Amino acid sequence: MIRTAANKAIAAAAGLRQVGGVGGPSTSAGGCHRREATRLLPRHADTTAIALRSVSSLISAGSSSSADHRVAKNSTPVASSTAGSSVIRLPTFHRRSLVTLTSLAVRSQNHQQHLCLISRRSMGMYRRPHQRNLREDPSAGADVDFDDANPALSADDMETYDFLSGGTDFHPLDDDDDAFGKSHSEGDGGDGYGDDDDEDEERIRQDLEKERKAQAVRDELDRRTGRGWTDDWTITDEDWFAGRKLDDLPDWSPELCSRMSLERVKVVDGGVPTLSTLSSLPLPPSQTPHPASGNPKAYTKHTRRSIWTEIQAAVETTAADRVAKIMNLPTWEEKQDAVDELFESIEEELGSSDNGRMSVLSAQPKFGDWVEAALERYLKDVAAKTGDGGDKGEDANSSADSESSSDSPPTTTQDANATPVFMDVLESGEDGSEGSLRLVSPLKSHHKDGPGRMVEEWDLAANKATKRIMVRQCVRDIAQALEEAGKEESDNVVRRVYVKGKTGAGKTAALAAIVASARKSGQIVLYLPDGDRFRKLGKYVRPNNHREGDLYDLPVLAMEVCDHLLESHGDDLEGMTIDAQQAAHYLTVDELHNFFPDGEADADNSISLVDLLKAGSESTSLSSGCYAAVVDALMNQTEKPFVAVVDGFNCYFDYGHYYHEAYDPDVNKAIPFQKITLLKPLLEAMGMEKTETRKGLCRAVEAKPMKRGAIVVGTTESHSVARTFTDTLSETMEAQQGDENGVKVVEVTPFSPVEVEHIVANFEITGVGRLRFDRGATVMNDQEVAYLRLVSGGNGQNLMDACII
Repeated sequence: MIRTAANKAIAAAAGLRQVGGVGGPSTSAGGCHRREATRLLPRHADTTAIALRSVSSLISAGSSSSADHRVAKNSTPVASSTAGSSVIRLPTFHRRSLVTLTSLAVRSQNHQQHLCLISRRSMGMYRRPHQRNLREDPSAGADVDFDDANPALSADDMETYDFLSGGTDFHPLDDDDDAFGKSHSEGDGGDGYGDDDDEDEERIRQDLEKERKAQAVRDELDRRTGRGWTDDWTITDEDWFAGRKLDDLPDWSPELCSRMSLERVKVVDGGVPTLSTLSSLPLPPSQTPHPASGNPKAYTKHTRRSIWTEIQAAVETTAADRVAKIMNLPTWEEKQDAVDELFESIEEELGSSDNGRMSVLSAQPKFGDWVEAALERYLKDVAAKTGDGGDKGEDANSSADSESSSDSPPTTTQDANATPVFMDVLESGEDGSEGSLRLVSPLKSHHKDGPGRMVEEWDLAANKATKRIMVRQCVRDIAQALEEAGKEESDNVVRRVYVKGKTGAGKTAALAAIVASARKSGQIVLYLPDGDRFRKLGKYVRPNNHREGDLYDLPVLAMEVCDHLLESHGDDLEGMTIDAQQAAHYLTVDELHNFFPDGEADADNSISLVDLLKAGSESTSLSSGCYAAVVDALMNQTEKPFVAVVDGFNCYFDYGHYYHEAYDPDVNKAIPFQKITLLKPLLEAMGMEKTETRKGLCRAVEAKPMKRGAIVVGTTESHSVARTFTDTLSETMEAQQGDENGVKVVEVTPFSPVEVEHIVANFEITGVGRLRFDRGATVMNDQEVAYLRLVSGGNGQNLMDACII
């Protein structure tokens, strides 16, 4: 019966292509209001499909158990027509069998606006008895009179489904007209039959209002400037189906760089500055370390300095005009009275000024003392500039200029007014050939795990004619220490430098810059850029039976270091020798015969360091002894400065990876790194060793630094080193600061806002990531640069990632 009723309903609906005519309710001759069904359809809508979906829901509801889902006796659908409307009567089901539907929205083909909303009443939802529409026109012959109905069927068992009727002038948000095009108050006889419909329409109105507000928010976000809320790099369908490949993309060229970036990025003359030039180079301060980094004193000092700078600038701006008038007063007494009045009023003027920052600082208890000190300093500066006569002031200015142009360290004011600069470590080849990275050799990308992320920036850049590193204050601090340690007869100077910092802050870049600058200055540099590789990829380890102290060799890595040192400083080592007796501490008699074929080694004989490096770079049997002999000779000579730079120094205090039965018969304990001949002189120069206890923490020992030169070590945070070992190493190093021949600790902090701007501009010039074809859109957008600084936190590694993705 259900299937027959559904088929008849669909058949009846199929013939009603245009529904409802002009719409609107009809009134019978007796004045009884006929409320027609709520139905709105666009003229192109498929009414048959709508009827099918509606009846299907009824069939599924009526196909349940017979006890709870009873079909009324009058189960035949009836189609009736009135003036301007068509009505289909569907079978009546028990109210509990119906699934509650809130609304049905039929959208137009462009899916932009609601064209149809059908309330719960039009879908046959249950209504309270006093809200049912059982009073119809008797002439229609299609309605059931409640008084004449079968007494066996109660009002709860009867439902009227007015389907596919109504007009097209209905709007769901119309407050005056109901779903039938006429007000509820007109002709309803005070029944209040539209209460449920009012609730539904109110709910629909609220939903649409919520959607309207959400769309307004989306529109507002699209209108905002700064970081794009839509992805300009989205691959469109045209790009997908165009069949384009990587070779079809345009090539990068220097003409794509914006003028702003070209003017902003400055490179040091000559590419790489010497240590002397670098020590006196004004550079902007980096970002202050966060208090959570474990050093709140630095942040507190920075905060006080910034407050003082702001107050001093505000005092100078406020008092400039009045001080100029005071200087023009004729007598000294008048000037003194005017100055006293200025001291009394300037604090109140700053507190009540439009400067919001000063209004906040004026609430501080020491604000008056700060203002007084700033004004006093400003008046002294004005008096020093004017002096008693014009000639004296000019002499003072000229002497100040000459002093600032000397090699003395720059002042804080000079640093605050300075702009970042870059060094280019790529040496241009002769006859236009490809440049060389000899100044930072052997720094390169490893196929598995390289040192830091700086080399990755060079590999990803489109411009292969330059390899740039930003010169920062941390680099200058290291250069100042090396400059002092490299002087002849330099006593009581710092020869140990410890560099630390967070992951991606730029420690590897700072050490590479120091290596390039030291080699540019003529110093001999032993550079080990990858401590993680040296601690576990030595191929094999073997005991050294010639030297005392239970030592072990890494022949393969020693041969590699000899080759790099010979390649980088072969010319610098010409003429430098080592006594045969001193070399005998590291080489056996049979090994010395390779250098003295005609006779035995004695005190009058010497071996060239270049010959030792050549032999060590060609043979694994000689590599460890030749390396140890050359390093010992360089550390104890005073002819040329010798600098050792070790990156990933904390890796040598982590768990060991080298085992040998000569050290532990059970092969359970790893060989400590101070017993490895390749690393022994470097650990002794820093005065650190790894204890052979169960915890294996580091400890300080007597340092054996080089006689002329220094050693610079840096930690790594990008490799798997236990946090305990790194923290213990840093604490031990920091405890030796301030001592005679102590350690200088340099922390690499995140980039400051001005440094971020120059880094982004350099990325555009070198063609890194999405800035390759940017044409200055990012650099010229202050809010986009601020976004990059926000997501990166001033961290160099995160900043590069943000510019690539």
